[in-house]
Amino acid sequence: MLMIPIEIHPQIIPTVLIPLTAVGVAISALATFIAALFGIRLKAEGPKKLFEVLLKPRILISALLFNVFIFGGIKSYNYYKNLPSFEFVIKREQKKNEKVSNYSYPDVLEPKPAVVSKISDPTLDLTIEQTSKIQIEKGSFRGAILAGDTYFVSTDAGYVLEFEYGGSAPFRKFYVGTDVSPAPIIYNEKLYVGEGRHETHHARIYKFDLRSGRYEGAFSTRGHTEASAVVGLHEGQALLFAAAGSDGIYAIDPATMTEVWHQVDGHTDSSVHVSEGLVFSGTGREKNDANSWRSYATAYEFGTGIKVWQRELPASSWMEPTEVDNDVCFVFGEVYFKSNVGGVSCYDKKTGESRMGYMHPHPVVAVPIVIEKDIIISDFVGNVCRISSENGRVRWCKMTSEANKSFANATYDTNLNVLVYPSRKGGLYVLNPRDGAIVAMWVPDGDEWSSTLAPVAISKVGWIVTDIDQSIRIIRATSSVSSKVSKR
Repeated sequence: MLMIPIEIHPQIIPTVLIPLTAVGVAISALATFIAALFGIRLKAEGPKKLFEVLLKPRILISALLFNVFIFGGIKSYNYYKNLPSFEFVIKREQKKNEKVSNYSYPDVLEPKPAVVSKISDPTLDLTIEQTSKIQIEKGSFRGAILAGDTYFVSTDAGYVLEFEYGGSAPFRKFYVGTDVSPAPIIYNEKLYVGEGRHETHHARIYKFDLRSGRYEGAFSTRGHTEASAVVGLHEGQALLFAAAGSDGIYAIDPATMTEVWHQVDGHTDSSVHVSEGLVFSGTGREKNDANSWRSYATAYEFGTGIKVWQRELPASSWMEPTEVDNDVCFVFGEVYFKSNVGGVSCYDKKTGESRMGYMHPHPVVAVPIVIEKDIIISDFVGNVCRISSENGRVRWCKMTSEANKSFANATYDTNLNVLVYPSRKGGLYVLNPRDGAIVAMWVPDGDEWSSTLAPVAISKVGWIVTDIDQSIRIIRATSSVSSKVSKR
């Protein structure tokens, strides 16, 4: 039997016809449907003719250019929308708000709670009342900054507001234009503040004179400056440190607002901590980050920015580190990715040697505070915990109101010797720092508790609570009886 070999010839499939065929079928169906609405029956060649017209080179090129134009327009709009205000606008608007102040302004080099070396007997019986509520144009992401006889609140309305104690309206305004998400700081009677949200780019650090209220200039980055700036002092030198997101960290001369050094070791949204000639910083994974960055704890030389040591963290570190004796401790936990990992890692300040590690079942994304060498942490779902900095043992952990995206930290009231914690949705909690017991829980009478992300500021007139729903509350807590708990 004669077998005739069959030749097989590879064929090139014109793949461009596949989407065009789909387009043709869709157009045909659409044209037929629209015609049917008007009682018209198309001839078979009608859609075919339309399809032939649409496939002409001139039509295809026009359609391509139109799509490029639309895409470019959307990109340009988003780019422009996330830029900071033009500087000439800031100068013009602040000129309208200039007002001389006769107050003196002590330095507030970083918006961080003080370390409490020893706690006294906590007050267990409290009477809590709201003495005033101030409505502002938009809410505040950060807590109030106390500065002598006045206090400052940054707002989403594009202003830093200055209030006198007892005042029901701002004493002065400092115009930035974009959302002012970070808290301001003060050095040599100058106010320094960043701006923006995560999408902001080319954000700045601004400088205002607190005596005259005058705008004195700014330093520009390529990222966003939503973390609070920090002024560090070492061997007679003062430097202003700004975290700029994916643009890393800048060290700036606060007098001239010029760059001294710049380092990029990851996405930096946390304020730095300065101690003994070293600058400590944590990094994290930003939105849409497909593992392109890892998270690190890093120590830099103060004056040069030279890297002294770096250690990888289990997760992102979004809040400034804290110091316990000879160690520096970083909290960690993811914000932009679902995760059940959080905790604290402590390292020797000089060498970076690991000292203590604590793993927590939820992201820890609030500023840690230190009480009697223990670390008070607040997590993403509303737990407040006291952790030993020596061995990582949990001394106590207390659940407040359950809510996701809780960013506020607890604050220590040195007069009442209690911890004050503003939950995101469930009111104000007062805790015994020794055992974590809830001493009191307060919600406003006849008024809803507004979503709160900022820590409470402990002032001479009471607790100042700022929320993201346009209000500032002044709350007074006093002892209702004289009894105290016995010492441990």
